[in-house]
Amino acid sequence: MKLTNQQIDTINETLVLNGLVYDDIKLELVDHIASEIELAMDHKEVLFEDALKTAFSNWQGQLHGSRSYWIRGYAFIPKIIIKKALKMVKHIFLMSLAMGIITAVAVTFIFKFNPQQEVLFVLNSMLQGVSVIGILLIIYLKFKLRQSKHKSTYSFLFNQNGFIQVITLIMLATGIFNLKGYSNFSDFHFMSALLPITWLFISGFYLNVGFQHLRFEKKVSKV
Repeated sequence: MKLTNQQIDTINETLVLNGLVYDDIKLELVDHIASEIELAMDHKEVLFEDALKTAFSNWQGQLHGSRSYWIRGYAFIPKIIIKKALKMVKHIFLMSLAMGIITAVAVTFIFKFNPQQEVLFVLNSMLQGVSVIGILLIIYLKFKLRQSKHKSTYSFLFNQNGFIQVITLIMLATGIFNLKGYSNFSDFHFMSALLPITWLFISGFYLNVGFQHLRFEKKVSKV
């Protein structure tokens, strides 16, 4: 039995009452719960209201409030949102570390074969310039997300952890953390190259999370 638009709206409103205001997950859950209700009404011949209660009891564990130390903020958010956000955070850190190591190795080779101060100056200038661009992009995304008519897991994660990225990029842009120019992999200062480069990649991936929300919003507006 196909659910009516009014019944679909009831599912949507019930999810919102349970704190699920993030449209990317909410759209998925509406489809899942609607399918479960339709099957129950067809095969078990139960009323919509009873099927609705049963379906939500199956998802109740994912809708309970939760939080994580990896995500800034103290409010309890539905567990299903925290799980998706943590998956993105894990991906950001693993990818940033991998790309940071590769880039730091490349930079170390550059220092080894071109130890001139001019090369160090150019690389640090590039690091600082990219950091300034990153700060401007974060400000732009903050403005766009504030104007957005939708909420998503992407906007949630970006808004919660974006402030930390601004602080990181300011430290990189002002030269508090920069490349030292040592050419040995065993030297402690290899880590001083790895650290700022990895931080820069982390901020870049968080920027991508913000842009993912804009892409999601554009996709939803076309539906």
